[in-house]
Amino acid sequence: MTTKREKKDWYGATKLHLTEEPPSHADLDPDDMMGYYDKGRKELWIDPNQEEKTKDDPVPRTKPGSLSHEVAHFKLKHESLGLYPGQSEESKRDFFEPLVELSKEIGSASDHRLEAIRDTVQEMEVRILQEVRGWTQDSDDDFLSYFKDVYYGTQDSSPYYDRPKNLNIVVLMGRQAITNLTRRGELTGKQSFVYLSRINGFIGDVRRS
Repeated sequence: MTTKREKKDWYGATKLHLTEEPPSHADLDPDDMMGYYDKGRKELWIDPNQEEKTKDDPVPRTKPGSLSHEVAHFKLKHESLGLYPGQSEESKRDFFEPLVELSKEIGSASDHRLEAIRDTVQEMEVRILQEVRGWTQDSDDDFLSYFKDVYYGTQDSSPYYDRPKNLNIVVLMGRQAITNLTRRGELTGKQSFVYLSRINGFIGDVRRS
């Protein structure tokens, strides 16, 4: 039996297009990336050689781990957004939206430092979402492990913070990430309390040591 029903194009229904082609943007270097997603194109790329690339890293990255990580960014609608001269008020609001309480505590800071802080808050959000959704793939890639890495200055963004102010700002970043996800309905009040307790417990241990 034949049918004249028009075939449905399901491409748009997938929401996200997984590609093997590395990013072609001038400001992105695939050699320094495990994966990326393009919000506008709804395109996601995962480095096929990352197990070899990260085998000596503190947290070796697997392809499933990077896929989970990038999907979490996509789910949270994260986007790369910086500060620049002549920026529109709307774009500035979009930049500071994830830093509502934190920006009050930071006060004036250089643009590159604010961008590093914003990126780190979003990285914390990703790890929390992975945990509560059961998406975490790689060992030692949980929220508290990442929080400790930032706290102790082992993350790439850490040099942008001024020590000794660094430690207080890291705590504020963790709290901001929890607040953001709670507002978005990704965390319940009980889950939010648990994550805040983990931060407080770690800080308490540091102060007692």
